[in-house]
Amino acid sequence: MLSRLSPQVRANITKKCQEFLITRTSALPSSSSRSYGRKYSAGTFPDVLNSFIRDTNAQVDKVMEDTILRQRTLYLEMKSRTPADSTSVPETVGMYDYYSRYETNDIFPIYCRAKNEQGLQIEEEVVLNINELGRHVDYVHVGILKMSADHHFIGYTLATSAATASFDLYLKDLRRNKSYCQVVQDITGFEWSHIFYDDQEKVHTTLFFTKADMNNRPFQTWSVQIELCNETVTYMSEPDLVFEEPDEACYVDLQRTKDGKFITITSNSKSSSEVHVVESQSPTLPPKCISPRIANVEYYIDHVQNSFYIVHNGRLASAENTGDSADYTLSTLADKDLRHQNHSSKPFLGWKNVPTGNS
Repeated sequence: MLSRLSPQVRANITKKCQEFLITRTSALPSSSSRSYGRKYSAGTFPDVLNSFIRDTNAQVDKVMEDTILRQRTLYLEMKSRTPADSTSVPETVGMYDYYSRYETNDIFPIYCRAKNEQGLQIEEEVVLNINELGRHVDYVHVGILKMSADHHFIGYTLATSAATASFDLYLKDLRRNKSYCQVVQDITGFEWSHIFYDDQEKVHTTLFFTKADMNNRPFQTWSVQIELCNETVTYMSEPDLVFEEPDEACYVDLQRTKDGKFITITSNSKSSSEVHVVESQSPTLPPKCISPRIANVEYYIDHVQNSFYIVHNGRLASAENTGDSADYTLSTLADKDLRHQNHSSKPFLGWKNVPTGNS
């Protein structure tokens, strides 16, 4: 498409890109900065990028204006091959089947659930209709959508501008159909901890969320204690830095174990892993490391009853603790062994291999 632009237009785009990169570089904080979030003054990254996108779109529209009818024809043809009404395969979580569906003329999916009783879906409930969100803004992008462990609340990350790779966190009380907007801003991911109910109105929980560096690499995990009551969010604490990954080859991600008992803070590179966990019902306690990072060792965890189950390619019996094994092994780590150990640089501490049929 750029080849159709005149040399003058291409030169203008190049100039804009150079100005944008120079402005963005000047807005970078020092590499040692551990500040919460990112702040920009007027005329820096978001403003320049928005202006750049608007100018570029206008230039492209002008060049492509003689193809508008052809674009419309192609769009209608592609749309005709897509079912007007479609529903995803449901995923059963607890007592509910969760799925998404499209209705005729919808641009975005509608996220729904239905109670599953003896294999039968009963009473569909709309959890989140993104089409309704899109009616109020020019741009909408839902990044992550997660349910609380008790299925009463939903959280989702929402971006209303294409000029940034970060999102704002929104919460919704499904019991009362109440929404809490922009609870946390400028994040890349989040996870629920346990929810405590003081009474019918007040709800307390701790939210964990990730922040990105200037290269949009999720590198920090923060937590904040909040109270939800009558569509009002009260912050019971300042955001607290829980974990930071300085290695630029690693990316931080948040998940909750399937039994809901632990929050996992995973720092993965292309060839190695390090996982820290926080008890969901004691979210203010410091995280515990399942095993420190070893080159070429990858591991993935979940939790059942009183133990972690770990799939990994490490060698527990190896004195070198290298991770050059091509095969993956299943090991366990008991909760009591993790709780009683102090911070240690020793890999695989407390891990036990699960016997296989060939043992």
